[in-house]
Amino acid sequence: MADQLALSAFLDRYKPYAAVFLRLAFGFHLIYFTQDNVFSYERMLEFRDFLEVRHVPFPLLGAIVSVAVQFLCGIFLIVGWQVRVAGFFILMNFILAYIIAHRGQSYEQFFQPVQLMAVGLFFLLHGAGALSLDRYLHERRTERTPATPHRQTTF
Repeated sequence: MADQLALSAFLDRYKPYAAVFLRLAFGFHLIYFTQDNVFSYERMLEFRDFLEVRHVPFPLLGAIVSVAVQFLCGIFLIVGWQVRVAGFFILMNFILAYIIAHRGQSYEQFFQPVQLMAVGLFFLLHGAGALSLDRYLHERRTERTPATPHRQTTF
């Protein structure tokens, strides 16, 4: 029992860094699986056609927005900047992906968008964690902000 407590205490010191591994893994994933659409207009048109078959209004615009969200959010996750905002857009993008393309499919087919919804929700609620631009910028802001003296209120 004491060994478990010691291990927990040791691991707890590194909790702030846990999100870094998720940010790197899913940031890379989002970039990797959208880079073909970013760098090839033909691939973007294939995505447009995929959306058009599913009766998505403005399929080219939808394809461009979805790819941009995923690619930019992947970059934001890796550098740890605006991670809560990225989490929101990841969540929304993959809710729509599930509704448009994965509803009614087998578990193996809809697992990826559901997994990315969970990731988006995690980052929306948790933020970037340590080793991030968000943390660095927050610390800089709080260093420069002078503490305001508290006045006592009398009744």
